[in-house]
Amino acid sequence: MLYQGLVQIAPGIGSLVGRAVALAQAGKPAAGLAALEEIPTSRIADYQPYWAARGHLLQLLNQKDEAQKAFTRAASLTDNPALREYLFKRSAGDI
Repeated sequence: MLYQGLVQIAPGIGSLVGRAVALAQAGKPAAGLAALEEIPTSRIADYQPYWAARGHLLQLLNQKDEAQKAFTRAASLTDNPALREYLFKRSAGDI
């Protein structure tokens, strides 16, 4: 509910991704993924948190191949070595 209010007030990419993850964590991963897929492609192309969130939600939905692609894309969009390593581990299913 908080994210829904935030999206109403400030519909930035961060609040949209946050709302999608909140839906998934509230037991609605399919609704969370649907919310992510509603975000315009032009806003998510290079937005690393989107791809990490997408990978997480796809893993929750047991869509392992698609999750791997999303985590790999997220890893390629960061210059933080520790985060990159973590995302590559997630893409391999090690975490």
